[in-house]
Amino acid sequence: MLASLLLTLSVTPLRRLTGWNEVIRVRRLLGLTAFWYASLHFLSYLVFDHALSVPDIADDIVEHPWVLVGFAGFLMLVPLAITSTKGWVRWLGGKRWQRLHRLVYFAAGAGVLHYLWLVKKDVTAPVYWAAALALLLAVRLVKRPAGRLEPRPLSPEGSAR
Repeated sequence: MLASLLLTLSVTPLRRLTGWNEVIRVRRLLGLTAFWYASLHFLSYLVFDHALSVPDIADDIVEHPWVLVGFAGFLMLVPLAITSTKGWVRWLGGKRWQRLHRLVYFAAGAGVLHYLWLVKKDVTAPVYWAAALALLLAVRLVKRPAGRLEPRPLSPEGSAR
């Protein structure tokens, strides 16, 4: 799940750094893949770990903060998946849609934190995921170099002109 989510977050920096606009076509697919993996992870937690027992799940949330953080991250992905269509972009308007979809940064942070708190002994893998997320977020803060051409907009057919 984290792989899909971080791949989703890598699309814009890759596009900005290289001017490769065609990569934008896979961003929605990557984001929805991350959501479906998170859904399967959450469903397996509910069914296999707790047999759909609400009291057991509530006790687990109180006892283990990584469960709460993971659930919060999953809840952040739900509106992003629902509003991922062109119709929702039109209905919300571009600016409001973009503002809503900035939740992906918090969801990714929650996913990394969930993984980090979940692991008991060797935190190497979660630290790598955290470093990858930090790098992706840092790249977004870097301005384009002076003289760098802006990426060309996609034509209606979906290819760069």
